[in-house]
Amino acid sequence: MKFIGFVDAPFDYLRLLDIQVHPSHAEGVPLALCEGLAAGLPVVASAVGGVPEVLDEGRCGILLPPAGDSGFRDAFLETISRLMVHPEERARLGAAGREFIRTGYSVRPAVDNLERTYMNLVGPCESVSS
Repeated sequence: MKFIGFVDAPFDYLRLLDIQVHPSHAEGVPLALCEGLAAGLPVVASAVGGVPEVLDEGRCGILLPPAGDSGFRDAFLETISRLMVHPEERARLGAAGREFIRTGYSVRPAVDNLERTYMNLVGPCESVSS
């Protein structure tokens, strides 16, 4: 194993992987998780912070307890072992994750959601002429 540090083009490395694991004690919404989903990787991550908002349990990836919690180790080992021997499950999760990022978590859907939220809060504005 070799840790290579920061890279400018993570997709060159991500396409070499079979599974992305993201164990954590605390998170916001990690960019690494989004990059793994966009690369079509099945993602196994701890259900902390904003991770459950991005990783739709069972559809795009698998959520585990926070790293260090009782039960994390066993859940982690069982999940990774299962995914290692079931390439069809890895492919299904990976394809769903890529589609989620493309259609539900990219800039256009984010702008559309923000616009809908704004319109719901303030209502339509009338044009003002001078």
